[in-house]
Amino acid sequence: MSDPQISVVLPTYDAAFHVRGAIRSLREQTLTDFEVVVVDDGSTDGTLDIVRRVSDDRFRVVERDDPTGGLPGALNRGVWEARAPYVARQDADDQSHPHRLEEQVDFLDENPDVALVGTGARILRTDGTVKDVRRTKPQPTFPDLLEKNHFVHGSVAFRRGIVRELGGYDERFEFSEDYDLWLRLARRHAVRNLKAVRYDLRLHGESIYGAELETVKLYAAFARARALNNTSLTAEEVHGDPRCVYREFTVPERARFHREMAQALLRYGERADARSHARRGLCDSPTDPRLWVFLALSVAPSRATDAAVWAARRLSNVRAR
Repeated sequence: MSDPQISVVLPTYDAAFHVRGAIRSLREQTLTDFEVVVVDDGSTDGTLDIVRRVSDDRFRVVERDDPTGGLPGALNRGVWEARAPYVARQDADDQSHPHRLEEQVDFLDENPDVALVGTGARILRTDGTVKDVRRTKPQPTFPDLLEKNHFVHGSVAFRRGIVRELGGYDERFEFSEDYDLWLRLARRHAVRNLKAVRYDLRLHGESIYGAELETVKLYAAFARARALNNTSLTAEEVHGDPRCVYREFTVPERARFHREMAQALLRYGERADARSHARRGLCDSPTDPRLWVFLALSVAPSRATDAAVWAARRLSNVRAR
């Protein structure tokens, strides 16, 4: 049997409620020459039964008896099991649009210098309705990525060989393992995004997008510092105590951290916590206009704050085109 054009790595853990939708979205792809490597981390809610009942020999299950390394470990297992030259990501609670894999394979075929290609995404509420759309920068550079993560993790496809050469995902990262890998990729290779929206990203109470936000930001800051060879910390130290990243910050880095936290918390509607971070940031950078804006929005009527957040997202999407 010849190798498929692309392997989809689908990690699962107690994903019975959503995994059928993820599987259906992959089976409806216009590209048919692919495989799906389902890497299960010990699900107990019937997820494996659902996957095993799929009557499609393109799907195969890898069970991790000793699920060390968390999500990064599951992703690495999938990358190492993959048979295709390209690997796509897919989360068990998300869905890929029908043309996604075909367009990403075509793009990588036509652009041999590109190591990674992502897409824009629709952001779905828990009930499946569209909350927002995230459009991504078509040609992000390494300096662009130092400013922010320009990729939707579940939407990406990359060259398996290059990621293997880099050692894959760093399994010592509890969060932001994707951002760390993109930074390492972008230092040596071109990375791109399709302009089209080809992925549905679901937000819900168990998603890291709504929890552990401070730890996520600290891991991201460590990934940036490590990419610039600008930290004495090791990944083991950060894994043991993510707050050690904050203690190493310079004054401008502390201000940036609080600014990013305030902005994200406003987006999630956590106005009191956003206000706290804006105030702490202003202690380090009292003339930062963005921190003053975030402080004002944290005490403004909620309708005004929501309107400002919506306008900021629209502006971000326009700039990404």
